[in-house]
Amino acid sequence: MDIDLGWILLNVAYAVYLVSSGFTRMLQARMVLLAATFLFIAYGVASGVHSVIWWNIPFGLMHAVQIYRLFAARWAVDLDEEEQEIHAKLFPTLNDVDFHELWSAGREELIDSHQKMIVCDERTDRLMLVIDGEVEVTTRAGEVVRLGSLQVVGEMSLVSGEVANATVESCDPIRVRTWSHRGLIELGERNNEIKQAGLLLIGQQLASKVTGSSGSGTSSRGRAARVQPPSSTQAVVAG
Repeated sequence: MDIDLGWILLNVAYAVYLVSSGFTRMLQARMVLLAATFLFIAYGVASGVHSVIWWNIPFGLMHAVQIYRLFAARWAVDLDEEEQEIHAKLFPTLNDVDFHELWSAGREELIDSHQKMIVCDERTDRLMLVIDGEVEVTTRAGEVVRLGSLQVVGEMSLVSGEVANATVESCDPIRVRTWSHRGLIELGERNNEIKQAGLLLIGQQLASKVTGSSGSGTSSRGRAARVQPPSSTQAVVAG
């Protein structure tokens, strides 16, 4: 078998085309497919197979247009300073477009002090991210902790689909971002990157609450302070 430039280009093109299937992000996949298209065109030129050239030109243009649209969508996203901080700390695996889609699916709420946000043994249909202020979490076992900003509440009900296993009450006037369970599930079905990032965050926060490694509330963001010694070994999971 003679190995010439055309043979090399064709096999490299097929290899690159095969590699593109391993990318989960659309932008990366499109860029790899565009590279494969150029290699197919180069093979057609080197081998004199004009049909390969003409068929791959429209495919290359299609990939180029889609790449431009994906970049344009990124350029159109303008996150403010607070959103950028939350993006970097809680959802570092998401690009700006996916984070903006997730953030826009929720809504901001202002809650007065001493308001019950979640009641133990009752169903809750929303997930909440504390942005400013503190909440007090009381479990069935009577253990009480305070959770500060960048802490999630209502995650256990989302994961289990069951009633809340703790009562959550605002300590001060607080600001939260809320998402409905149904809305998050539907969003995750449409966008796997958002689903995976959400599961990662929930897993990390559940683990920090179980191990008691989430520290205090007002002095730094994303920490939790124990205000009463635990009466049992039950993990503190907010809702």
